[in-house]
Amino acid sequence: MGDSLEQQLFSAFAANKTSTQHRLKVLRILKRTIHKALSDLVVQVEEYGSLPLKTYLPQGDIDVTIITYPLLVAGFELYLLERVKLQFEFLASIKPDYKIQDVQEIHAKIPLVKCSVMGISADITVNQVGGVRTLCFLEQVNRLLPEHVYKRSIILAKIWGCYYSKVLGSMHGRLTTVALEVLVLYTLNTFSETRKDPFKVVEKLIEHFADFDWENKVVTCCGALSACRYSLCLGLGEAPEQTAAKAHSQLFLSPQLLNKYRSDLGQSEAALMPHSKFVNIADPFNSTNNLGRSVSFFEFQSIKRAFELSYEHLQSKGIKQMFKNLLGDTEHLEEFQESFLFVNLKTRKSRLYRALAILDPSYPQNYEPKRYRKV
Repeated sequence: MGDSLEQQLFSAFAANKTSTQHRLKVLRILKRTIHKALSDLVVQVEEYGSLPLKTYLPQGDIDVTIITYPLLVAGFELYLLERVKLQFEFLASIKPDYKIQDVQEIHAKIPLVKCSVMGISADITVNQVGGVRTLCFLEQVNRLLPEHVYKRSIILAKIWGCYYSKVLGSMHGRLTTVALEVLVLYTLNTFSETRKDPFKVVEKLIEHFADFDWENKVVTCCGALSACRYSLCLGLGEAPEQTAAKAHSQLFLSPQLLNKYRSDLGQSEAALMPHSKFVNIADPFNSTNNLGRSVSFFEFQSIKRAFELSYEHLQSKGIKQMFKNLLGDTEHLEEFQESFLFVNLKTRKSRLYRALAILDPSYPQNYEPKRYRKV
């Protein structure tokens, strides 16, 4: 990583040894507490998202999901989360050094328990294996390009999205982190000139989406389609990515390779047609899941304006000056090392296969039960 500005930014905002050790300590507390609460029901607890992917920022949370047997009784998921919530509240009373705060159960489309442990926010869900699948997919994509350029681009895009444009934050009606990661992948995949420099990736992302027809187009990993064409492809049983890819000749993640990853990681398509929203970003593993559904009308206007203002800044001062302004008086406590971006993909895929087999006993291809025990 030769760019000194990138090194400074990553030293200020990205993962390092100290922050990783702290987050892993919090993760161990989360897992032990969940197992204590559900010792008779839980099979395994899996982390996903930016922590295992190694792309988290200082304020990033920890996402974990409880993998248990298929939930056949209505409301059983909420029962599990209630038990987890009570266990965290009890732990807070006997372990003040853990600094467990703000424990709450949220009844959203995906129910979850939120809490803060030792200053780190955590989200706990049940049987959300899709997050584990996405983690493996993004790690595989990262390995298609040299020098972790995809992950480095994600980190820079998140720095821009959190500290400059304020476009990230699904709880506030803005983009989710996964949605931004797909936008970064779209940019890398369809604009081949960006693939050696993460700054060029973010620059192109801002430039392209500053004048993008968000409401009438759907972004996929392999290109963009009109919402009508996208729905037509689904209605005819065709892959939208295949149609979108026809406009691009130098994709490093082709529809064929995407399908291979889907098959390898246990894709599960829903049978519903997508509902067009203000922002339409297709989930790589479920063509009917819109990753932009979190965006509200009022925040959508703010997001559009943020892209436009960022592009104006690019034209006047350039991408690097934009990031230099973010450094300010930030202290660089530890030098960033590229080794922090490494992920053991074999282990992650193994745990994904185990989770898939727990949820669906008919999924035997990549799972050998005798190798594993309940954890």
